[in-house]
Amino acid sequence: MNILDEAVLREALVHAEAAVTVFDASRRFVAANDRYLALTGYSREEVDAHQAGSTLRLPALEQDEFIELITSKISAGEADILLKNGEPMAVEYVVIPTSIGGVRHYIGMMWPLVYPTPVDEEALSKRGAP
Repeated sequence: MNILDEAVLREALVHAEAAVTVFDASRRFVAANDRYLALTGYSREEVDAHQAGSTLRLPALEQDEFIELITSKISAGEADILLKNGEPMAVEYVVIPTSIGGVRHYIGMMWPLVYPTPVDEEALSKRGAP
């Protein structure tokens, strides 16, 4: 088994339950999986026009400080982001520095802190009226 089989790694990132992005040192996104697009509501073209961290619920200067901090080493934590519809969302994140072709890049992963609990309609209907 090849531990870092590119096809398997690509497939895992594309279909991950976490929102996955890759961005460069200038914070330009170079990749985003479909889960990131679905979670944030942004189109691929809109993501291409953003910088990593631009949807953080922080003033611009604090965004820059936050990005500088989380890209200095492997980091994880919680943050608030703004979705395309303007609603805030609390997320957990991990940012992992890496190198692509000898150039510094970052792999970012995030997921909502709270997932909505699906309602089991069948179980409710079996209970009957009180």
